[in-house]
This record gives sequence, C-alpha cells and structure tokens, in this order.
Amino acid sequence: MALYFITGNKGKLAEVQSILGNVEGLDIDIPEIQDIDANKIIKAKLEEAQKHHAGEFIVEDNSLYLEALNGLPGPLIKWFMKTIGNDGLYKLAIKLAT
Repeated sequence: MALYFITGNKGKLAEVQSILGNVEGLDIDIPEIQDIDANKIIKAKLEEAQKHHAGEFIVEDNSLYLEALNGLPGPLIKWFMKTIGNDGLYKLAIKLAT
C-alpha cells in the first residue's frame, strides 16, 4: 500500500521524500477542525483523507504550547499568529519572561 503525504506544498513534499524516501504527494483539500486537542485534529485529517483516497497517510499540523499560558495557543497557533503576528508573539514572550 502506498504512503501519501497530504500537502499542496512541493517544498514540504520534497523534504519529506528526502527523509523517508518513497512517499507520494497527495494534494487534496482537507477541512481543518478547530480544537484545542491536536490529536483530535490529526485524527479528523486522517479520517477525511481516507474518504478521498485509499492508502496510508502522513498529515501535519503545527502547534505552539506556552507553559506560561497553560498550553495556549496550542493547535490554534495559526489563528493566534493571524491575530498578533510575530511582533505580538515576541512582545508576549518578553512579558511572560518577566
């Protein structure tokens, strides 16, 4: 059975292929659920991928856990960054460090 990396980003696919070898890219639109639990997000992505194609899959999801914020923003980092951006994250980190 083939192993697929779900991405539309050719650079990410090339990186995964350079590490794992025989991995095929599969560019399908998978809706992202919003949840504080990264495991639920990954599970939902894998289940959605199985609806589109047979095989085994690698999906990715980015998270950032800050202990000073009790694990936030976690998997919600994308929305966090859209709201405060890199500068806001830097300023927050400085405030949390003091």
